[in-house]
Amino acid sequence: MTADRIKRLYKVNDSDLLSRAAELHHVGVRHQAILADYGISAAYLSAMDEAIEQAIANMSDSGRRYEIKDMLQEMAAVEEDVRNAIRAVITRAALTWGKDSLKYAEFRAFSVSRVHGVELRALADRVVRKAQEYLGELSERGLTEAMIDAVRDGDLQLQQAMNAVFNSEEERAEAAQQRVEHLNEIYKMMQRLSVAGKNAFAKNPAAYHNFILWGKVRRTKNDEEQG
Repeated sequence: MTADRIKRLYKVNDSDLLSRAAELHHVGVRHQAILADYGISAAYLSAMDEAIEQAIANMSDSGRRYEIKDMLQEMAAVEEDVRNAIRAVITRAALTWGKDSLKYAEFRAFSVSRVHGVELRALADRVVRKAQEYLGELSERGLTEAMIDAVRDGDLQLQQAMNAVFNSEEERAEAAQQRVEHLNEIYKMMQRLSVAGKNAFAKNPAAYHNFILWGKVRRTKNDEEQG
């Protein structure tokens, strides 16, 4: 994702922008014969219509949100597996030296239930290193290489889960920026159409009103006759 965040050129929400764009496009089509003299061709209006349809189709990111939600739940389950693997190790340390001992303190696993993500991975790495360092003593209380491997493997799975969440969130943010960029282009098209319409109907208040960018479209009898 680019470092520079794309800013909205418009000051309404995305749905309102698209709604107004559709209204303005409708008015433009009805008056296209007149607007042609002011630079608004049928091809321009067709391109605007296509842009609006594409933007509407890409508005929802609910699928991505639910996907990320599921991935976060999966990551939470992996975190708990890592915690349980750590607990299996530090239980042997507590049995060997007691929880008040300096050697037990070296594992820094007092708050294993409350750490998440990067902090949990750092704790897992420390527990693996200390467990290997004191394996000779801890093995007498039942610590095995398989228990240490379980912490190491859980840490790897957690890294993969975190990367998957990060990548999905980046993709969602990138898609959001692409939507803004697309909507900015639609807004520019609206501005051009608005200026052309106001110039074309400067002496026709009813039709002129339809081209005020944030004005509500009012289809008066006089306006229909102009179309």
